[in-house]
Amino acid sequence: MEGLPDYTRTPAFERRVRRHVKAQEHRIFVEGVEAFLPELEAELVALGYAPVREQGGFGVQGRQEDVYRLNLHLATASRVWLEVASFHATAAEGLFAGAVRVPWEVFLNPLLPIRVEARLTHSPIGHEGRAAGAVRDAVARRFREAVGTAVRWDEGTGGAWVQRVCVVGVRNRCRILLDTTGPALSFRGYRVVQGEAPLREHLAAGLVRRALRVCGAWPRVPDDLVVADLFCGSGTLAVEAAFAVYGVAPGRGRGFLFERMPWHREGAWGFVRRKAEGEAKGGRVIAGDVDGEAVEAARANASRAGVERGIRFLQRDFFALDAQHLGGERGLLVSNLPYGGRLPLPRDLHTHVLRHFVQVFPGWWGLFLLPSRIGSSFTPGLSVRLVARFNHGGIPVSAIYVGPQRVDSDPKA
Repeated sequence: MEGLPDYTRTPAFERRVRRHVKAQEHRIFVEGVEAFLPELEAELVALGYAPVREQGGFGVQGRQEDVYRLNLHLATASRVWLEVASFHATAAEGLFAGAVRVPWEVFLNPLLPIRVEARLTHSPIGHEGRAAGAVRDAVARRFREAVGTAVRWDEGTGGAWVQRVCVVGVRNRCRILLDTTGPALSFRGYRVVQGEAPLREHLAAGLVRRALRVCGAWPRVPDDLVVADLFCGSGTLAVEAAFAVYGVAPGRGRGFLFERMPWHREGAWGFVRRKAEGEAKGGRVIAGDVDGEAVEAARANASRAGVERGIRFLQRDFFALDAQHLGGERGLLVSNLPYGGRLPLPRDLHTHVLRHFVQVFPGWWGLFLLPSRIGSSFTPGLSVRLVARFNHGGIPVSAIYVGPQRVDSDPKA
């Protein structure tokens, strides 16, 4: 295997991989964004898992192939962690004793930099630096004694493929997690052309799925539902909508850290990828903008994502469009409106957009992302409902619903 040390090429090492990875069922932690954990939970259930709520995400049970599936398919997750150990420890010495028993030579690649971090909650170990140091010492000793190899430590210049080991200590229990993702899952690899103030991909995916859930179209999207973003910018929302509408795996165009680890097996990964092959066809997703350069940027990114054939592109002013132009008596409009601050904000833009939507898109649902500071300042008579709230680029933003169907606000909004 290219990029791995010589000891990984022996039959004895293959038996270790089979024993510690392939033949085992593992605890996997899927990290997400608090605002869109309901959508992440729905994704996990749709993939056949029984997620258990944990701080910052969900735990699931799975095997080696499930690590691959989760990284490939999840749209609203941030990262997928593999639990390699769980034990009681009340001091750094006990943490070291538990960590040194982990077969690190199977899980980590000594040719790539390694970073150890710790998150402690009410743990008697007390100091997170002390906890990280204990595991770091355990990793170094295990490699030295098991395979006679030194490891590389990340000094802050390791680049994208740093192997992250995280010690999670809650009271007397310590779990050791291994990052299998590498660059966060929000980096899909398709956004080759950047617009101004683009929405992160996993946040866009969460927003699209929240909108579909609000109008009763998730997880099964009706064949006659049109999904449009008429302020598309570089097309992130439209691409993420195409992934959701056509069932395309969002991670199929990028690489993952697990591909560089000793326990990775290309045959199993290839099988998972082949099963996930899908195709975006038709015009059920629409990307529109008044700016021709933005439309071309959206088209280029959609092409890189493999969903260009499933998106209809329009260079039109939003205020010159209505439901008939989009070819659907019912549809869903999801748009990330300008915020101000980094971008100039036309006076009363948000109110004008929502009023125009209500007047000329009867029977449609709308979800609009806008700054939280103006989320409740609309003129009387315009009925809106808050369904999500989070930070984007340091700016508090709110997802506002407008539509014909009463919905419940997000309980965490």
